[in-house]
Amino acid sequence: MTEVFHDDEHKLKYSRVPSEGIRAAARAFQYGAGKYDIDAPRNWERAAMDGKWTWCQLFDSVQRHLVDAWAEGEDIDAESGLHHIDHALANLMMLKTMITYGYGEDDRSGMALDTLEALKIHTTGLGDLNPSFVQIRNPTFLDGANIELAGFEEGDIGDCADF
Repeated sequence: MTEVFHDDEHKLKYSRVPSEGIRAAARAFQYGAGKYDIDAPRNWERAAMDGKWTWCQLFDSVQRHLVDAWAEGEDIDAESGLHHIDHALANLMMLKTMITYGYGEDDRSGMALDTLEALKIHTTGLGDLNPSFVQIRNPTFLDGANIELAGFEEGDIGDCADF
């Protein structure tokens, strides 16, 4: 008898993914299919492929569900009756698919400008922000972790850089 060997070491282990997260996203996808077009349950993908959806539209939706609602203590979305986390998971799955396959428009460039504006606002009192003081570690996506104010010691800016 020949022994069969399966090299599973490099295969994805779906058994490690919590099934409740998959069910949560599926509920949100099901709701969206009914809300937007019952006959085309993956209409989001067609819209993304046709360039009718941008990456930041999904990012913004994730933020609304997580920051504006869930983080403020609201668990259930009033319109759908689903948990806000369900919607955030579905939006993140759509965004990941769009990024992976190059669907939609990568419109993140405006985020960098918004972050620099936030930095200027939070550094009032330090004088005008000289662009030479700003060093960008990762220009693809800017947040507080990717911006460094050169020439300042830790503690010099206090709460000003906490944005």
